Amino acid sequence: GTGAIFQVIVLIMRWIQNEEGKLSNSSVLAGIAVGMLIMYITSILV
Repeated sequence: GTGAIFQVIVLIMRWIQNEEGKLSNSSVLAGIAVGMLIMYITSILV
């Protein structure tokens, strides 16, 4: 459930940090937030 979603988010954030060097780009943060919301809503529906 939520724990698995959180683990995926952490892994994605680490990967982005390694690729770009920082997470300060607002579009990256907005994309992560929207992705988290979609995964959370999907987990509620399933």
